[in-house]
Amino acid sequence: MKQQLISIQHPQRLAAMGVLLLVLAGCQGPEQQGDMQIDAANMENLLSAESSKKDQIPTMGNVEDFIPAGGSLLASQTGDLNGDGIEDVVAVVDLPRDDEQSNDLPPRVTMLLIRDADGQLQKVTQNDALVPCAKCGGLMGDPFGYIRVEPGKFTVVIEGGSRQRWSAEYVFQHSVQSNDWYLQKAERNAYDQISEESVSKTFTSEDFGQISFADFDPSMIQEVVLP
Repeated sequence: MKQQLISIQHPQRLAAMGVLLLVLAGCQGPEQQGDMQIDAANMENLLSAESSKKDQIPTMGNVEDFIPAGGSLLASQTGDLNGDGIEDVVAVVDLPRDDEQSNDLPPRVTMLLIRDADGQLQKVTQNDALVPCAKCGGLMGDPFGYIRVEPGKFTVVIEGGSRQRWSAEYVFQHSVQSNDWYLQKAERNAYDQISEESVSKTFTSEDFGQISFADFDPSMIQEVVLP
């Protein structure tokens, strides 16, 4: 008697199937028990493979665990990034300088940390250009604004300038099909504090196409210029 084995993603379900096979084996005749024992052995191999696969996924319990030596956490925000009902994390990290004598600071790294069913965080993707360095905001200082997380999407706000102030808001949406995040909308604003002139423009995927979170660079979006 041939038994058809079904690939199951969750180890708990695989374990339950293994127990069921063992119980059924006790209710069969000698020949059928032999077949069931073969399937039980195959099930054990599947369990071992699933366990090994799970062990290979880098998981950590705290956001701080993902910060490289010499770096620091600039900001983080929790929320459901992929629509599975579990709280995830967007984290912006300051990297250590390559040259301590240089005044040049690297851009920040923005990480998406997804929490699995066991409550562990996994870094699934990151962007190295979205948040500028601490000195890249002009007289306004640090250009990082804030992060906002909504179900299935998140927003990052950047701002800077002096007399002429500027700001940018980038919205990234999760795609269930590809299990990735893509730029959904970008809004650029400029404002003159003396003349009070202002200009703003919103860009959508019709303007910039499909850009993944990891590949996005603010230079891909057209600047807005005061008249």
